[in-house]
Amino acid sequence: MPDRNLLAGARNAVEVAGIDFEMGPIINVPTIARTAGMKQWIGEELGGVCVEMESFMVAEVAVDAGLPFVVIRAIVDTVEMDLPELVGNIGQAPNSRRVLPAIKHLSRHPADISDLARLGRSAARARRALTGFFNEFSSELAAAEESAVSEAVGQAL
Repeated sequence: MPDRNLLAGARNAVEVAGIDFEMGPIINVPTIARTAGMKQWIGEELGGVCVEMESFMVAEVAVDAGLPFVVIRAIVDTVEMDLPELVGNIGQAPNSRRVLPAIKHLSRHPADISDLARLGRSAARARRALTGFFNEFSSELAAAEESAVSEAVGQAL
């Protein structure tokens, strides 16, 4: 479970930033859920508001280290969106080669260009939402830290 204080700060941050949000369980899967049908089935069967691949592992490391955590996700591919086959076939590692496989794929499937453009626009919206969130969230954390310090000083006096 996420840290309650961080969760409250995150909720305040999205509300202050005016970001549409949903709170709820995140379903972790080992591979990209590319199709709308697969994402919808996973959500219905497991009750999640988001299907993704990374947060569980990060949360597990935080718990093992005794660190508080909260998970914030900006959704790029919504439940009704099918991802082009290319998305699941390109390496996910930061140093993986992506350009040549993308060019080869698009030369064989030129119709995917519009889907990739839509995905790019969605990623830009997600980036703006995360930026707005982190600006507000860092302010929330700073205010909470300042309040805790002031309270500790007041008790010491």
